[in-house]
Amino acid sequence: LAQAFSVSSAGQRIHTRSKAMSWLARFWGGLDNQPWQTKMFILIQSIFFTPISFLVWFLIRYWNPEAKVELQVDPVGHGTRVAKIALEVRRLAEEGGGIFTARPDRERIQSRILPPRQRKVDTSGLRHLVEVNVEKQTIRVEPRARVVDLTRMLVPRGWMLPCVPELDDLTIGGLLMGCGIESTSFKHGMLQESVEAYEIVTAEGEVKTITRDDPVLFHNLPWSYGSLGLLVSATLKIMPCQPFVKLSITHTNNHSDLSKATSTAASRTDIDFVESLAINATHGAAMTGKFVADAGTAPKLSLSNWYDQWFYLQVAEKEGDVIMTTMDYLHRHSKSIFWELSYLQPWGSWPIWRYCLGWVNPPKIAMVKTYQPEVILRNFCDTHVVQDYLIPIEKTEEMLKIGDKEFGVYPIWLCPYLNKAHDKATGLMHPHAKKDRMYIDVGYYGLPAVAPVGSFDMMGALHRCEAWLMKNQGYVMLYAKHGLDEKSIEQMFGFETYYAARKALKADKAFPTVFDKVKCG
Repeated sequence: LAQAFSVSSAGQRIHTRSKAMSWLARFWGGLDNQPWQTKMFILIQSIFFTPISFLVWFLIRYWNPEAKVELQVDPVGHGTRVAKIALEVRRLAEEGGGIFTARPDRERIQSRILPPRQRKVDTSGLRHLVEVNVEKQTIRVEPRARVVDLTRMLVPRGWMLPCVPELDDLTIGGLLMGCGIESTSFKHGMLQESVEAYEIVTAEGEVKTITRDDPVLFHNLPWSYGSLGLLVSATLKIMPCQPFVKLSITHTNNHSDLSKATSTAASRTDIDFVESLAINATHGAAMTGKFVADAGTAPKLSLSNWYDQWFYLQVAEKEGDVIMTTMDYLHRHSKSIFWELSYLQPWGSWPIWRYCLGWVNPPKIAMVKTYQPEVILRNFCDTHVVQDYLIPIEKTEEMLKIGDKEFGVYPIWLCPYLNKAHDKATGLMHPHAKKDRMYIDVGYYGLPAVAPVGSFDMMGALHRCEAWLMKNQGYVMLYAKHGLDEKSIEQMFGFETYYAARKALKADKAFPTVFDKVKCG
């Protein structure tokens, strides 16, 4: 589906509306190089899948009693759920270890095929809020709770997580054992920096609480992908928020100006949000945001209505200050799944679609994956670029040039984050310095335009980008397809204290290594 709609006859992805091109020409223009069987498959799937997806969502949400409450508060039952998991970990460890969670692949946010997993622990029941402590400004939450549900609970009460990764299916556990980033990260760092305590089940089936008092264990849990223990709850800081965000949009004409504008914004202390979009090679939008208590008279940028245009397309046409509700802003890319929905619904941004059927979006990512045969999923992974590269912010322009050469994917997401140094344990992802250092996430999501579809050398491009990253103190987000072997992962990431943490927790008895967790199948 993505392959057919993402490349025009000229090989360039169209992300802005063209007045000179009729809607019919725009629709079929992306299919010119495809065989008729592909055209028919995509047309049928695109027309019928979206309402079917909504119907299933509706039935699950309103007919299934357990789904009526998105985020349940259940401190009493937490101990029972954890005890059951601890017992299962002990049993599987005695059978030979190699334990993974039983979370279905369709619910995982990743762009790679996972190897087969034999011994699995069911953690699906760990989706509750355990505790809210307003006095300490913390919450304790189980790992399968979704960030969007936490936001819906916290924001109306004037609170939020310091970092709010926004796609609706992202969970606390996946973001903490992997990584989570957002436009507040230039100030607060990744989501892991908001953690006060981790509660894990160790390889011996013991329930252990890990705090900053044990820096080796505490700082090696993020990015460990469950290779040190199974997360069963996390205590995170929350912070006050205002009901509105004043967003300032500045447009640029080249990568150099966009990189400089983003770097300058990330150094400011008087704002709350920073992100940029490279809309195409000659058009960028640098955005800064600040909480405000009142909407005022500035123009509104709305995403709450079912017919509202996708965020990145509104940004491409607006300049100066606009006002958004905090809830809209924190989940601004969810409506269009950044810009990935334009591959599923090439007509999804058209007014007639938005006003008539915009209420069905976004489709459930898990359901999309459920109905994908493995051959289609593998084709997607081999042809569709989904990468987040983490680099020192001063390398942004150079990375954009490399991305143009290797991928040609637009738009590109640019999100600065403070890569925090930790004195007694570096952790797997660290700033290569003894003090905090500004990094940036350069996100590529789309089909490459540097080669005709079917002839793009995905692994060659990934290997070249990864080699550059290792020379420039950069990182690959490991949810994505990658070409790293075990030696390369140890070269890219900081394993200085990871194996000490693994030994202290006796993780070898039950849990695979980081590489076994993130390698491609």
